[in-house]
Amino acid sequence: TTAQVADGSIDTKADGPVWLLSRYATSCRVQGGMSKLIAAARQAFIGAEDLFTFSDNMNFTGDVYAKTGFERVSDVPPSYAYWWRAQWWHKANFRLARMAARFAEVGRERPESGTEAELAEQLKAMPYYDAGKVKWVQRGGRG
Repeated sequence: TTAQVADGSIDTKADGPVWLLSRYATSCRVQGGMSKLIAAARQAFIGAEDLFTFSDNMNFTGDVYAKTGFERVSDVPPSYAYWWRAQWWHKANFRLARMAARFAEVGRERPESGTEAELAEQLKAMPYYDAGKVKWVQRGGRG
């Protein structure tokens, strides 16, 4: 059994509607699968001329995007998240303005001073850094 999945959304805030491909996954190698899904997406999202997506440098080279007509637009610098209380947390949850809420979750008061890194360490929140991402675009081609 072969499973192939794509997930995306329309962004109408840009200069014109664009489609963001947020996930693409297969359970095995599917010859031509990516290009077939893109063709179907172009028909489903009529009016969205450009398709955008990102590849994660930790896991992928992005070759599938280059082979299906995407252009490498930019490199996104490395970022991080936190592992805390047995789950992943977006880094925004550990901004200084939100630290009081994190300390309250463990029944403590937030210290009066300290950097994000120092306070996260006191909470035993472990930062995890990725290797950055690549932004890709496939231009044109109304559905």
